[in-house]
Amino acid sequence: PFEEFFSRLPDGDKQRFITGVAELYANESLPLRLVFAIREDVLAEMSHLKSAISEVFHHEYRLLRLSREQATRAMIEPARAVGCFFEPRLAEQITDDLGDGGGIDPPQLQIVCDHLYDARDENGRMTLDCYERLGTASKILASYLKRVLQHFNATELETAREILTALISVDEQRLVLRLSELVGTAATGNTGASRLTAVFDELVAARIVRRRQQDGEAWLELAHDFLIPEVS
Repeated sequence: PFEEFFSRLPDGDKQRFITGVAELYANESLPLRLVFAIREDVLAEMSHLKSAISEVFHHEYRLLRLSREQATRAMIEPARAVGCFFEPRLAEQITDDLGDGGGIDPPQLQIVCDHLYDARDENGRMTLDCYERLGTASKILASYLKRVLQHFNATELETAREILTALISVDEQRLVLRLSELVGTAATGNTGASRLTAVFDELVAARIVRRRQQDGEAWLELAHDFLIPEVS
């Protein structure tokens, strides 16, 4: 995701990239199109590219959560394109499991379908029976959380635990918290605010935590209820 351009690169490297983009964009003879994929809460950072692309904010496409019909197409049609069969009743069950009334998150769908593709049979079939053997979406997403956490060192892992447990209430419900509130609470312990924010960014990038903007503030929540038992 392009947001890492702003969080990871030194200023000198950023400027060289922007200068290069400006040269490419100014050359109208090139059959070139630039597409930047970036999280909504970091969109304002694209203003750094206005010197290179003056119309950088004029052509935006916001990727919303998927409807059941869109999610079904996103499962069945790509499978068909590579010669695989995605059982329709499997697609229906997955949309039931991942939908929460507000649509289906593409990252959650991607994680589940990736596991199913790896577990397809010798004829390229992905079936409801296979999905149930994998433990359905709840177990698939929980195992994904374990793999994400394995990438952290001991100090980062403790920080990740602070973040994830803070997003669950005492009666094991998802909480929606301000980023400033979470940083202020967790940073009062042994975790510095800068380290907390860095680990949080990794959890967002891995689609474990969801961040959204409202009234000029960043709000956080676990990406799905399925993660609650594993976090607890």
